[in-house]
Amino acid sequence: MLLTDADGRDQPLVAAYRTASLRRELAVLTGRHGDLAGLPCAG
Repeated sequence: MLLTDADGRDQPLVAAYRTASLRRELAVLTGRHGDLAGLPCAG
């Protein structure tokens, strides 16, 4: 499935995540790095 915005442009980077899983992983990253600013988006 590919989502499109209101102007009809494809948005291939759109994603949906389970809230609990996302919060858990963000807490792990914050614990490891102290801050999320400046971290790479993929790893």
